[in-house]
Amino acid sequence: MTVGLLAPRAAADPDPQRHTLAPGVWCVGTTCRNDTDQTHRIDWDAICWNLGAAAEWVTVPGQHTWVGPHNWAGLNADCPTEQEPGKWVQDPPYYMGYYNDSLNYFEYPKPRWEPGDTHKGVVRDARYAGAVPDNSQPPAPSPTQSLLSLLGLPSGSAG
Repeated sequence: MTVGLLAPRAAADPDPQRHTLAPGVWCVGTTCRNDTDQTHRIDWDAICWNLGAAAEWVTVPGQHTWVGPHNWAGLNADCPTEQEPGKWVQDPPYYMGYYNDSLNYFEYPKPRWEPGDTHKGVVRDARYAGAVPDNSQPPAPSPTQSLLSLLGLPSGSAG
């Protein structure tokens, strides 16, 4: 008979994607929550995705987002835009019809410039550096406040 010892299992993290940056301040993906009584500055690097660009994944370092007390905010950054090279395009000739001499005439349009496609990157993830209390900037609007603003609706509570 073999007898073995069972080691107790470590408590599983209920949310392995949650990054605690300071007591009461945490982020998941590109959204951060501040459960404290002070505004906090989140220091982070943006990881941008730019489908179709030469470099599809780009890191934009040194981003800062301020999250107000008992609020949450989405992380936004100016991801790079890539412009593909343009090209000259020659459209086919078109028929102009007959003239008095019974000859067919074709018109050959001038070549035209066609710009290349533009690829705008979007924030897909974040690499967090930390969070510190900082009231030097107004906090970012919460995603709900941003949506209400876009819709032209008041964001305050009726009282």
